[in-house]
Amino acid sequence: MPGSNESKLPPKLPSGRPPLRILLVRHGQSTAQEPDAKAQVFGEACLTELGHRQATVAAQAARELMPKLTKIHSSHYRRAWETADFFAYAFDDDFEQGKPGAKQVRVEKIENAHEFTYLSHVRTQHLDAKQRLTEVKSYWEDANAVHIDGPDAESFKYFFTRTGDALAALALNMLDEEQEAAILVTHGWFMRAALFRILTLDDMWRDQYVDGPLMRRFYQFADTLRVPNTSFLPLFLHESGWSAGGLMTAHIPLNLRTL
Repeated sequence: MPGSNESKLPPKLPSGRPPLRILLVRHGQSTAQEPDAKAQVFGEACLTELGHRQATVAAQAARELMPKLTKIHSSHYRRAWETADFFAYAFDDDFEQGKPGAKQVRVEKIENAHEFTYLSHVRTQHLDAKQRLTEVKSYWEDANAVHIDGPDAESFKYFFTRTGDALAALALNMLDEEQEAAILVTHGWFMRAALFRILTLDDMWRDQYVDGPLMRRFYQFADTLRVPNTSFLPLFLHESGWSAGGLMTAHIPLNLRTL
């Protein structure tokens, strides 16, 4: 099942296979990030006008970093697949050359790559900013990895393990289709969890008992890692295992940078 602790992919590539390169991209600014935004359910928030500009710039930067691609992967949240559309157009040679016809690079949504929803919208939608901040602080201080805040929320344990499921599924898909590179447009918490797993776990694909101490370690790590909209995080799968590059933000002009 999604979010299970069962390993889906060995921690290393078979001998002789070229390394896989996955570029994680945080979506552009969404309506949920605007100063006067109301809480929005799950993945309904769309890109703002600034988010469109961010995605345009980031897509062109990614085109210079990555080889030719036939599809762009995305979570199923609207702000992610709207961002991914900009990348699909940037990687489409026919579109760039003004040729008629359907877009040749498509967006493919994948399971388990969506944002972490740890506070229930149903329960917290009427809270003001100060009250919501209190709820956030309480959630992480309690560090109950199996707590589910409401019918529209998920536990930290489920979120943490599904990040591995999503990356495993993407890597398997790349191996099946003999692709050496991929782009996944996703979310800030997902990117933090992916990096944390690679940097701190002996083997990011082994069965993990996700408990309170691990949850606290993750939050200490994540709370110091700022992930601006349209940041890049390169991941690599080698014969020797997984590795990660540094968070990339140089392609984002200062006047377009938002958190």
